[in-house]
Amino acid sequence: MKAQNYCWRGKYEKGLNMVDDNQGKRTISEKLFRQFAQHLPVPLVYGNRSSGRNEFVNEQYTKIFGYTLKDVPTISAWWGLAYPDEKYRSEQMRFWETALVGGKTYPINIEPREASIVCKNGEIRLCIVSGTITNDGVLATFIDITEKRHDEQLLMASYERKRKNDLFNDLILHDEPSEKVIRSCERMLGTLAKKPFDCFLLVMKSYQGKPRKHWLDRRDIYQPLIDGIAQKLADETTIVWESVDGLGILRFGDQSVQQGKTVQCQHAEAVLKTIEQKSPGFTGVLGVAEPVRRLSELGTCYRQAVVSVQCGPKIWPQRTIFHYEDIGLLQLLPYISDPKQLDNYVERTLGPVLHHDQNKKMKLLPTLEGILLSANLKSAANLLLIHYKTLIVRKRQ
Repeated sequence: MKAQNYCWRGKYEKGLNMVDDNQGKRTISEKLFRQFAQHLPVPLVYGNRSSGRNEFVNEQYTKIFGYTLKDVPTISAWWGLAYPDEKYRSEQMRFWETALVGGKTYPINIEPREASIVCKNGEIRLCIVSGTITNDGVLATFIDITEKRHDEQLLMASYERKRKNDLFNDLILHDEPSEKVIRSCERMLGTLAKKPFDCFLLVMKSYQGKPRKHWLDRRDIYQPLIDGIAQKLADETTIVWESVDGLGILRFGDQSVQQGKTVQCQHAEAVLKTIEQKSPGFTGVLGVAEPVRRLSELGTCYRQAVVSVQCGPKIWPQRTIFHYEDIGLLQLLPYISDPKQLDNYVERTLGPVLHHDQNKKMKLLPTLEGILLSANLKSAANLLLIHYKTLIVRKRQ
């Protein structure tokens, strides 16, 4: 057994190009060391301090940053390419120079430091940079944390989205939300909390030609799509959150309250245009509530946006924006849970329709019901067993 071990060690050392130094110690040859360094999974670059030239970069260095030894023949060339911004480059160089001046004996180890490095293709990689300085040279090592930091940011963004979704969904749940919920929303909104705002509801119709129902079963595509749209719409004056009905959108400012429906619809058109430009293949409709002056009113106004976007397409199938003021009789739907208010509303609004049907022997109320129960006017005509043109005439009446 000992003989076998001895033979294996001898062959192993011979294969590794082991050599004797002047003191008879077994060491690894420079050639073998270069082979190891060349294939390490960490980017490396070695520069000669005396000549100022880089003498070695490994495969991982070229793979991550794109630069070869010809691209960065000198240490100064690397600084210029990796850190093209003069101010940022000076900060990074100063850090290394400070370590060099402060070192009393060699080797000097450079403490790990985050740096944004510009690659040959223009991409920016975030790395932890460290190294060792000797009398003769500088060995710099890089740990690429770009993907890790990206994943951390996605996780944090996901947490913030969930927190915001939960908070605003709690706020719209009640006509009179609790003070605790209102205060939490005010803290999240900061100075925006004191401003009036528009309340929109965006509902997806289709994506890449397929309806929303199709994508609800493909959460791996649907959720990133909705999250992406929410992120693109949000800015300093716009808050976006996901509800069970779609994407709730709050746009803060004074113009809509002062100028009313016209300006609100212009803002709504701008929202749909932004989505069209940044999310090709996505089509949606937008419900617009009356202007909101304070957060405590959000629940009521949100339901206005819901009923607008649910009923509007049935009445005006060619439109994409539906304002609460336009839906007339259907405004009662957000308040249907209040029997007394419902009775008063029916008498005030549906009463004239009922009296007209009784006096003229018409069927306007059943026609309205058929329109609400159908996906479009053609389906409503089939449901009521009347001609499409007859339905159009009744709808106008």
